Amino acid sequence: MSTPFLQQMVGNALFAEMPLQLAEIAIGLFDGSNAELSGGGYQRVRHDPGESRWSSTQVDGKTRFTNLTPVTFGAPTTNWGTAAAVGYFSGGELLAAGPIAPRVIEAGDHPPVFLAGELVFEIE
Repeated sequence: MSTPFLQQMVGNALFAEMPLQLAEIAIGLFDGSNAELSGGGYQRVRHDPGESRWSSTQVDGKTRFTNLTPVTFGAPTTNWGTAAAVGYFSGGELLAAGPIAPRVIEAGDHPPVFLAGELVFEIE
């Protein structure tokens, strides 16, 4: 699901001669009610634009972007709750979010990680 912020950025690039350039991308985790997780050790993970970090392919009429390198969160020092969605941020603004397999994250767990190819962002 893309957000109005991303939709406006794309529209401006297409119709208002305002280049679309993202200097950074950060990955965040959300619970089932669309609240960003929080707790000791939690913070968004930067995974900036670039050919060394993201690849793109065409699949069934969609452009699919996937991470080429792992995205590893910090170690949870308190309970974070259940991660049920992943969000893509730029400059603190949410660009898009989508569901993931739910995972309970508790204090002392291994840091959550998305291995190469596990983050998928599609544009139709």
